[in-house]
Amino acid sequence: MRDKKPVIIGLLLALVIILACIFGIMMLNKNETPVGTADTTDFSEVELSLVSPSGAPALSLAGVIDDSSIALDYEIVDGSEVLSAEFLDGSSDLIIAPVNLGTKLINNGAEYQLLAVVSWGNLYIVGDRSTYDGRLAAFGEGAVPGRVFELIRSELNEEVTVDYYNSVAEVAPLLLSGEYGAALLAEPVATRVRNSNEALEVLYDVQDLYEDVTGDSTYPQAAIFVSSQAIKDKTEAILNLTNSIQDTIIAIKNDTSLLDSYDVDYAELGFDDIALLKDAYSGMALDLVYGTDCVDEVKGFLELFDIAYDDTMYVR
Repeated sequence: MRDKKPVIIGLLLALVIILACIFGIMMLNKNETPVGTADTTDFSEVELSLVSPSGAPALSLAGVIDDSSIALDYEIVDGSEVLSAEFLDGSSDLIIAPVNLGTKLINNGAEYQLLAVVSWGNLYIVGDRSTYDGRLAAFGEGAVPGRVFELIRSELNEEVTVDYYNSVAEVAPLLLSGEYGAALLAEPVATRVRNSNEALEVLYDVQDLYEDVTGDSTYPQAAIFVSSQAIKDKTEAILNLTNSIQDTIIAIKNDTSLLDSYDVDYAELGFDDIALLKDAYSGMALDLVYGTDCVDEVKGFLELFDIAYDDTMYVR
């Protein structure tokens, strides 16, 4: 009589292999949602708290503030001191802040991680070629605008004398009055002054000069930082929010009239002229890129501020 043991053993081995495959698939399905993806759950009951400075970073929220499927409790603030206090307090799920400020505070112990860069380089040297004599008004000495300008200064086609002022709001009138023939400006102010005086034009795109010096096409200005606790407790809701921000930024770039369709107080975000906002939107360099996809750009940028780089500062 033929021995059935080999057949039985073979069947048992096959069964073990099948069960192992099923178990492996089940375990894969239990993994956390990776950065950059989100499921289709309704997150309207998962409240997220967010703090942002006014200006371009806050504008990134335009398409999600009035979205009923996202429970977002947001606050728009002014000044780096307020943002620093938020990092130290640790009560906000999300903070939009300058990349250099946020990473420095993380290095000093703040319980946050960089989730995504949302605002990129939007600096331009604007002037009147017929009156520009090498004297330049600039702003942000020691901060991002000033550090970036000093980095690219050697790439200008002429020797320049630079006078620094406290803010871009101080610089723009000096250019419009003719006191200076050129000025370092950020969007949307760069578009506003050009619209006010047809003799003014972009003399230099600072981002192009930055690429000439560093090899990176632009630099990160503001990022979304997430508390270590929130990314554990509210992962899917946070990724749903950031993916929605990404989608609306792309949609507005393709059709700026969408800005009219949102129930948003743009003055609260730092903009009192929606027509100007539409003109300047593309130059404001809003683009949500997850931190793990722009490591080199962030690392190179932090070198300008002598801030230690650490892979653990990213959400992974």
